[in-house]
Formats: sequence, structure tokens, C-alpha cells
Amino acid sequence: MSHAPHPPSATVDDCLIHLGHGDRTLVVSRLGAAVQEFRIADRDIFQPTQPGEAGAFSGAVLVPWPNRVAGGRYWFDGEEYRLAVNEPETGSALHGLAFADLWHPADVGQDFVLLHDEIGPVGGFPFQLAVSVRYSLGHPDSTDSDLTVEIAARNIGDRPCPFAAGFHPYLAAGTRDGGEPATVDECRLTVGVRRRFRLDSHQVPVGDEPFHALASGMTLAGRRLDDAFLSATPAADGFVHARLDRPDGYAIDLWAEPVFAYWQVYTGDKRPPALARRGVAVEPMTAAPNAFNNRLGLRVLAAGEEFKARWGVRVGGILDLGANPANIC
Repeated sequence: MSHAPHPPSATVDDCLIHLGHGDRTLVVSRLGAAVQEFRIADRDIFQPTQPGEAGAFSGAVLVPWPNRVAGGRYWFDGEEYRLAVNEPETGSALHGLAFADLWHPADVGQDFVLLHDEIGPVGGFPFQLAVSVRYSLGHPDSTDSDLTVEIAARNIGDRPCPFAAGFHPYLAAGTRDGGEPATVDECRLTVGVRRRFRLDSHQVPVGDEPFHALASGMTLAGRRLDDAFLSATPAADGFVHARLDRPDGYAIDLWAEPVFAYWQVYTGDKRPPALARRGVAVEPMTAAPNAFNNRLGLRVLAAGEEFKARWGVRVGGILDLGANPANIC
């Protein structure tokens, strides 16, 4: 596909795509179509990705599965498949295949970029998917967002294909009154979920239980989370919401279509010291951890079938988004 000319506010180099629109800036890497930086004015909205950090999946697109496939093994259509294990400590295949691909910038405009990737057939995944992700600054539709993310995936093979999708943004903790970086301990998180998976020692679901603390809003002070949640409840606007209230007065509202019925929350405790607990990963997912085995949320795309979904971010002061965080969810 030929590329449209890049406007002055959009630049593309060998790996990074820089967008600017008003006071918003976005940097996306072709590697994994991962957001490296999202800022409004002088404030980080997503925690910036640090070059060379491995294992955090910061800003990445998680397809054709998010989270873990236990043991890297699954059965589909009567056959067993084995995926490469990339998380040795749990023995799992983690976060799909596309995070390691160099995506193609199919179109770049003043305030958007459309990236494309083709996945498979590869070992353990003998299927073929064409996936595109579009990042748009501003509000191209009625959601009035500062950032809108749209994903489309089509089965371009000749056989049914298992599929799920997720995203891995780290919401930045912001700054303190003096301007120094804050931590998630100074933030409050609200997510419209009602149940939490019980996980085994390999972070694989073995059941679930009621969990209402996030739905009503909880401080993250002293809390170490690396948990998966279900029973997401859309708000009155039809979207599921997650909201981070920061000490600098910013409130980040991450909205997602109801198809993102599963969420992972990770407080970044295992990241390098300079990055640990400076942001919280709030990950919308269309399927549960280990969905290739437990089938929770898993989709089977017929040959030629397409999946589409979107999510986005609105940013404002705490009063701008409502005085009570629980009203968001």
C-alpha cells in the first residue's frame, strides 16, 4: 500500500511514529504497535516506555491472545498445539505473537496512525490473521476522547482460528505538588469489575470470587496487584470504565467497549527501580487468562470473518470527570 504524505506534525522513522495534535503528543513504535509515550501538555498520561526494558510489554498490542496460555499448550479443533514459552517463571506463553512483530504503517495523518500486521502461520499457531490498529488523537467520533484506539482482525486463512485481544497501557501516576514523580501509592483506581480470578502459582485461573473494591474505588497505597478480573459492568454510556485519580489533580478515564469483559491490573512492582510503581498497567482484554484452554471470552473466527473493537482515554481534572470516582463505573 502506498503511504499518504506525512503532515509536518507527523514523522515516521525506521521504528518510531511521532504524532502531535494540539497539546497532545503520541509516540508509537512499529515494534508491536506499542505506544511509547502519550502526553497532554507537559503531563505523561501513559508511563513512558524505557528503551531496553524487557518483559513489561509497555503499551503493546496483545494478539492473538492476551495474558497467558498455561504451559504454552492448548487444544483446538481436536488437535494439540504447543507455543513457545516466553515467561519461564510461570511456564506460559505470554501476551500473544504480535508484540514481537515490526508492524507496517499503512497510513499516517496529522492526528492518527494506522498500523498493520499479519500473524502466522508459525509454530503452535498454524492460522493466519490480518490485524490493524488505528491510534487517533482527539475525538474522531462521539466519545470525545483524547485518544481512541481501534482494532480490526480478520481471519485470512482457510480454517477457523482462535482469537482474543488485549492492550497493555501503563497509566502514569503523575506528579506531586513539588513536581517530582508520584507513585501509584498516591493514586486511587476505579474499575467497573465485580469479580476476581483466583490464580494458581503460575498466574493461571482456577476459579473466581466476588471482588467489589475496585468498582467503588480503592487507594493503591501499599497494594501489590497482578490480578485478573471479570464481570465487567458497562456504565450508563455503554462503556466499561477504569479511572485513575492522581495526586496532581488529573483523572485518567480509560473506556472500552463491553467486548473487553476481562481486565488485568498490575502495579508494576517487578519493573526496574526507576520505573516500579510509577504507573499501573490497566489492561482491557476480550478474553480471560488461559482462554485458549478455558474458552472464557475466546472467539473462533471463521475463514474471512472479522473482529472489531475500540477503547480510548479521556483526561481531565477530578472535578471535570465527576466528584465521586464510583460514578464513573
